[in-house]
Amino acid sequence: MATISQVQSHDDIEGVRELLFEYLSWATDQAKELYNEVVDVNEMLDHSMSEVNLFSPPSGRLLLAREEGVAAGVACMKSIREDTCEIKRMYIRPV
Repeated sequence: MATISQVQSHDDIEGVRELLFEYLSWATDQAKELYNEVVDVNEMLDHSMSEVNLFSPPSGRLLLAREEGVAAGVACMKSIREDTCEIKRMYIRPV
């Protein structure tokens, strides 16, 4: 059974990094294939990881799903109004 929790530990951050790398690798491959755009996935990952503090409570959430202890999904959300949040990044590893 999967568990979902707020990212807190170094291991959680490493799980987020791993999942975002997978997602960004897919996205940059798509950009190259569809638009002939070459994007540096490591640069994008560094930028994404530099923003993870934007998703910390109380105005945000950085959630990590684990399946049998292995990182399986990530969701980054931040408040944009009192009753509205933005899902900035969300990725679930394909099975």
